[in-house]
Amino acid sequence: MIQKIKDLMKLKDELDSLNKQLASHSEMVVSMKTDLQGLKEQMHDFQKQNKAFLTSFQEDTRNIRPLNDDLKKEIYDFGLLKAQLQQRILDKFEQELKNKLNISTEKLEKDMQHYTDARRQVEQMAARMNEMGAEVSKLLSISKNIRKEDFELTHFANKLLEMDREKLSLMQKIDTLERLISKLRRSDSKLYK
Repeated sequence: MIQKIKDLMKLKDELDSLNKQLASHSEMVVSMKTDLQGLKEQMHDFQKQNKAFLTSFQEDTRNIRPLNDDLKKEIYDFGLLKAQLQQRILDKFEQELKNKLNISTEKLEKDMQHYTDARRQVEQMAARMNEMGAEVSKLLSISKNIRKEDFELTHFANKLLEMDREKLSLMQKIDTLERLISKLRRSDSKLYK
């Protein structure tokens, strides 16, 4: 019986130990339950946030899709515009170059015409100069044959001028006389009437 009491005491000790362990495990389960509840709440909050984020993301995706399409269209239009602009610039450059070349060609043709005319005139002048050279040679040969007396023609010319003056003076006097005679005739005719 003592043995049984000892066994019972031992059993009681073991039960106490087990109760302590059970109490400890119960506290741990309660703590884990509390932690699990906190985790559940966090998970629930996380799911809410995730759902809100997903909704927002989907809405943003829906909003971005037309913007993306618009952006693609704008990029395509810009590419077309760029190609058209390059072509226009090339066309404008070609037109300007053609205009400048036409103006330069016309100016060059005019200059060529002036040059041809000037060359012709120079050739004509050279021919005239050759003729004048021949004439000058003739004059030189004639001047060698002119005598000193031929230069005394100035004296003769002066005499001619003097005679011209006398002739003019005589003509004036004749004119005066004719007027006088005409006056006299008129006065005579009045007397006879």
